[in-house]
Amino acid sequence: KQLTHDVWEFIFATTSPNLLNFEPGQFININIPSEEKRIVRSYSISSSPIMKDRLELCIKLIDGPGSRYFDSLKAGDQITGNGPFGIFATKNEYAENMLFVATGTGVAPIKSMIEYLLERDFKGNMTIFFGLRREEDIFYDELFNNIASAHANVNYILTLSRPNDAWRGKKGRVTDLIFEKQ
Repeated sequence: KQLTHDVWEFIFATTSPNLLNFEPGQFININIPSEEKRIVRSYSISSSPIMKDRLELCIKLIDGPGSRYFDSLKAGDQITGNGPFGIFATKNEYAENMLFVATGTGVAPIKSMIEYLLERDFKGNMTIFFGLRREEDIFYDELFNNIASAHANVNYILTLSRPNDAWRGKKGRVTDLIFEKQ
C-alpha cells in the first residue's frame, strides 16, 4: 500500500502464523536476493504482535538494494528473513504514562507499540509526537488521529519541519515541540 510518494506499507501473510512471536518495537532481518554477495536489511515491524497471521513493515523506498527489492515485489511474492531482534520494546506490565517521539518511517516500531498497548487496554496517558518534513510526506495521520479520537488518554501531535506557507498545523522539529506546553 503506497502511503506517500516514497513510503510504502508492506503486509505479508505469515506461512506459520502461530510461530510469529515478537515484542512491539522489534525488527526483522530480510534477505535481499543477490548473486554477488549476501545482503540483509533490517526493518522495524509496524504491526501489533497480537496479529499472528500477518506482518507489516513501513518502508521508505530510497536508492539501495533493499528498496529496489521491495519495489520489485508483487502480490503473492514470498520473502525470507529471520528475527525478531532488538530490545526497543514495551513491557506487558508497564503502566506509566508513555511519550512516543518519531520522525519518518522511524514511526514503525512506535505504531506497533501503540496498537499493542491499546489492544491490551493500557490506561496510562500516551503522547505521540510525529515529525515529517512537508505535507506530501504525511502518512499515518488519519490512523493516529482516529486513535486519539477513540481514546481519551491519547494525545497526538504532528509537526512539519519544512511546511509550505498554507500549512496551519504545528511547525518545527519534533524535538523542539517536546518542550512546549501542550
